[in-house]
Amino acid sequence: MARRPAATDDENSIAAYLEAHNAAREGLTSAEEGLLSWNATLADYAENYAKKMASSTGCSDLYHSGSEEYGENLAWGSGEFMTGKAAVEMWVSEKANYTYATNSCKTGQMCGHYTQVVWKATAAVGCARTKCAIDPPGGFHTTLQADRPGAIARHDPICMG
Repeated sequence: MARRPAATDDENSIAAYLEAHNAAREGLTSAEEGLLSWNATLADYAENYAKKMASSTGCSDLYHSGSEEYGENLAWGSGEFMTGKAAVEMWVSEKANYTYATNSCKTGQMCGHYTQVVWKATAAVGCARTKCAIDPPGGFHTTLQADRPGAIARHDPICMG
């Protein structure tokens, strides 16, 4: 079985996070309103929270920060292949679980990470990836903070402005 090569810094760069987000949003909103920008304040918040999660709990035990101001996605993965880009792609893979006609997840499935990524009102994000110190060592915790919460049940992520 082939192993995926170790992550490069390019897959954890600001550009990688933005490109993965913007690729998911492409075609859902107009070009002018769809592209996200990077926000240093959100990135600092994401980094501080990711570091807290990576050092104070088991990295695979994900729980949200409780912020009502920002939207938030969390991811954990073991090994170098769990890049920032891979985390965004994992969130976007939930698109298959989303039903646009009802603005809801398929029964028993998660799709809120996807709706956060494509939420129309979101204009800026900040993300961070930290290496886990414990449980298990060698894993990575990735945190996304968005300037708008965007996983609101029964609301159309494409129309919410």
